Amino acid sequence: MVAFLAGAQSSSLAALADPRAWALERLGFSDSEKSPSSREVSRRYRQQMRSVHPDHGGDHEDASAAIRELAEARRILTKS
Repeated sequence: MVAFLAGAQSSSLAALADPRAWALERLGFSDSEKSPSSREVSRRYRQQMRSVHPDHGGDHEDASAAIRELAEARRILTKS
């Protein structure tokens, strides 16, 4: 229930509907950046990881889920 109220369920539904769009959004790409290079994906992944990782000031409770989401977003965008 807490995940639903926090919006986690709608995020999961968006990921199922269009995984690539979800991954682009999760890594902070704008709507105009539809085809980022693998180098740019890696750069955004590292930036986002720094912001959520507990060693760099991220929330300890939310870090695990955020790290999993970032890894999945990177995987989606780099597979081809």
